[in-house]
Formats: sequence, C-alpha cells, structure tokens
Amino acid sequence: MSSNPFPDDIRTIGVFAPAKTISGSEFQSALENLRCCGIKIKETCSKTAACRYFAGTDEQRVRNLQTLLADPDIDLLLAARGGFGCARILEQLDWTALRRRNLPVVGYSDLSAFHLAALKFGCRRHIQGPMLCTQWQNCPEPAFSSAMASLSDCLHQRTNLLPPWHQAEILLPGKASGSLIPCNLTLLCSLLSTSFLPELNQTILVLEDIHLPAHAVDRNLNQLRQAGILAKLSGLMFAQFNDCEDQQYLPDIFADYASYIQGPVLKGLCFGHQNPSLSLPVGKLVELNAERTQDITLTLDQREQFEPKLFSAPGQDLPYRLLSPEDMTPDKKYPLVLLLHGAGERGIDNQNQLVHVAGLFSRPETRQKFPCFVLVPQCAPGEQWVERPWSFPNHVKPLHPSRNLSSALQLLEQTLQNYPIDTKRLYIMGLSMGGFGTWDAISREPDRFAAAVPICGGGDVTQAAKLTRLPIWAFHGSNDTAVPVALSRNMCTALQQLGGDCRYTEYPGVGHNAWAPATAEPELLPWLFTQKKE
Repeated sequence: MSSNPFPDDIRTIGVFAPAKTISGSEFQSALENLRCCGIKIKETCSKTAACRYFAGTDEQRVRNLQTLLADPDIDLLLAARGGFGCARILEQLDWTALRRRNLPVVGYSDLSAFHLAALKFGCRRHIQGPMLCTQWQNCPEPAFSSAMASLSDCLHQRTNLLPPWHQAEILLPGKASGSLIPCNLTLLCSLLSTSFLPELNQTILVLEDIHLPAHAVDRNLNQLRQAGILAKLSGLMFAQFNDCEDQQYLPDIFADYASYIQGPVLKGLCFGHQNPSLSLPVGKLVELNAERTQDITLTLDQREQFEPKLFSAPGQDLPYRLLSPEDMTPDKKYPLVLLLHGAGERGIDNQNQLVHVAGLFSRPETRQKFPCFVLVPQCAPGEQWVERPWSFPNHVKPLHPSRNLSSALQLLEQTLQNYPIDTKRLYIMGLSMGGFGTWDAISREPDRFAAAVPICGGGDVTQAAKLTRLPIWAFHGSNDTAVPVALSRNMCTALQQLGGDCRYTEYPGVGHNAWAPATAEPELLPWLFTQKKE
C-alpha cells in the first residue's frame, strides 16, 4: 500500500465525507495506508456524528468541506467514500471558493454529482478516481498499483489516459473529440433539469453504475435519449455495470442506445465500482480513436496544455488559461500573446475560449519553433470586451473600457510580473468580439504591444492616428453577415493613409469565420514573432 500517485507539489491532502457515513476502524486503517505515501493528511470526517446514513447533516457536511477549502495548506481533496448525499448539498456549496482554490478533487460514484456541478461552475481539476475507504483500504495488489498508476497519469496530466488493462471493446467504430464526462449513470440522470448539469453538447460520455437492474439501466438511458443528450454526444463509452440484476440483457440494451450516437461507442471500459478502475479527468478536452479494438486510444487534446487559472480582479473573477513555453531556459525571457475570444465562447467554464485559434499555439511544431506564453481570458456571460453593438457599419470607442477588458489588461500586468516575459514582444490577437477588443485595447494602450492581429472585428477610425507605429495585420471575410466587413476595411484604410504599418487580408466569399483561413496563413506566426518594440 505504498504506491504514491501524487506529484511532488501535493504535500497535504484534505479528506472529506460529502455522502455516506464512514466506519471508524475502516477509516483509520485507510488513513494509515495513505500516510505510507509520505503525505500529510487533514480530515474533518471523524469530527461529525452520523445522521441517518449520511456522514453528518447536510449543513455539517458542507461546513466540513468548506473548512478544508479555507485551509491554505491543502493541496488536494480526497473523498472518503461515496454512497448517497452529494446531490443534497449542491445548493449550499460555495462554488466561488472552490473555483478560486483550483484544487484537484478526487472521488467517484456518488461524487459524480459534485464533479458535474463543479464543472458547470468552472472547476477544471476534478477527477473521477479512487476514494480513501475503497482503494486505500480494500484494494488488493496488483489492482491497487494499477489504480494508483492511472490516478498518477491524471494528476500529472499525462497524454495517454488508457493503460493496457482498459478492457474496452468497440460497439461502433470511429473517432471523436470533445470534453470527457465520466460519471455514474444514476447521478447524471438525477441532475437533469437542474441548474447543476453542465453542457453536454459534443462531449464524450463515460457511464458506469452498480446494483442497478437492467430495466433501470434501460430507463435511465431512455431518459437521456428523450432529453436530447444522446443525440448531441460526440462519443459514448459504457463502462462497468457491476452486480446488476438481469445482467444478461445489458449487451442488447447498450447496442440499442448506441444507435442514437453520432460517433464511436465502446463497452466494457474498466471504470466503475471495481478494482482496478481507471481514473479519468472530468471535463478535459480529449481525442478518442476507436477505429480498431486493438488500437483504441484516449488522449488529452493538445489544448489542455493551457493551464486553467482564475484572476480575481476588483468586482470580477476572470477565468483564464495560460500556455507556457515547454522548456524554459533560465534567465531567458519569452514573448506573450494575449488572445481575446469571440461571443460564442463567453462563460465561466474556463474552456470554451479555447475553441478557436488557441489550438494554433499548442501544436507541437508551433511550440518548438515559437516558444511563448499565451494568455486566454474568458469574458463573462452576456458581457463583451467592448460594450458596443457589432452589427453597426461604424464604431465609436466607448469612453471607458469594459470591465472584462479592464480585468484582462490587469491580468496581463500580473502575468508580466510573475513570469519571464519579454515586454518588448507583447502581442494581442482577437476574433469577432475579440477583434473589437483588440482594436479597443491598442487604441487605449498604443505603446503596450509590439503587434496586433484583429480578426473580423472593428475599431474607431478616429483613433487611427495613435496606431501608426504599431504593426497590425487585420483579417475579415467579404461575406461576413455578423460584423460588417467595412469596419475592418475603413480602419485599415485610415491607417494606411496615415502611413501606418497595417496589412489587411480580406477573404472573398468567406463569412464570419475568417479566423479559420487567417490562422492557416503560413506567414502569420513568423510575421507576428518577428515584431519587437524598439
């Protein structure tokens, strides 16, 4: 029981019991086994008396968790056990505190409700993985070491998520990409029509359960079908359904519901209430290749190299992602790109802002040739980088920056202070709503950046005189019906007439997605990273 799956920066683990009551002797034995990993443990479980089958009242379980959240020494939260009770406390949890701490949280089964709700509120480091009283007490070798190795892969963000013992088989072949959502089937269905269910569009769903009759599995899957969830998945993986009544009917049930999936479907994945069980990250962008059973792979998307973080600005928590150079040389400073996303990627999930353009910078060839920091903040729902309409044929710069743009620029300043960044090589790029943000930011701070790349956005032509010394490459589609192409044309014409260093590329017949051909321009990154302030 000495396998240590934890990275070196995990020194203190907080053990909490959000669900079923724990056995004192079992709990203490599991704690001793965990301590053999050389980990310091803080726990709130033994301080609370049981309430029915719960490890305390709802209020006590919430308070115990918040005590650990408030402890700055805690590096990871580990569930003592599952059972039943997590869904009862979701309304009372302090999601802002959980998001700000940005801690890994590990557990499975009933913890699915907690993980799914946390994902909805922007927590990006939850893992469906082992629990204290299950794996550190009852898991024999070699299953224990296998389970710990899988948890280690998740905690270290290793690319390959499927070890050789995954046992998955193909029902429907294919490839899929999207957010990985591993969860318990019953708990997923319990969150339908609540405010705690995250968006499941274009996700890869992994389902497991235990002690569930075959007809109940059928009923729950039918509920997901009728709710429209199965039809919008990019892939589905049926994992372990242990100790199910009428288990002989499950293969037919899985085959029935596989027909509703517009992507690959697998069965038998070694994930669920068994030993060993895979650990799987909740909400990470992944790629599933299931074209041949002997070559099934589940790997992290390259965009997951952007680390999820949260910046607390005055009056606003700003989620953001940060990509750092792979192999930083001591005493060397690196360029930074501030990337502003479009309107469709607003939210608090701290992931949607990676949908467009961000992948350009996480490609292996880009990281090798142009090592840099890339900062990608996420604008709040219903708000804008620039508080002005997008569809007007002209644009007037607001008197003051929006709170989101202001927070993004404050975040930029903090990043400059905390990382080895070459302040003469700061670049800003934005698409659509972020294109407006790019024009607005450079007009307010024309001496801040070394170059700008506004894509299908718009600026105030009266500000052009401020920007004549700034290298700009703007892009737009001639058939853009969302943002008038005249906004880019007029801005670039004004700059060129004033002798400014402005390139303009307009794509004939292209609509609003000009960022696709723009980021495919072979000269774009070489041009960008050549620019340097004098």
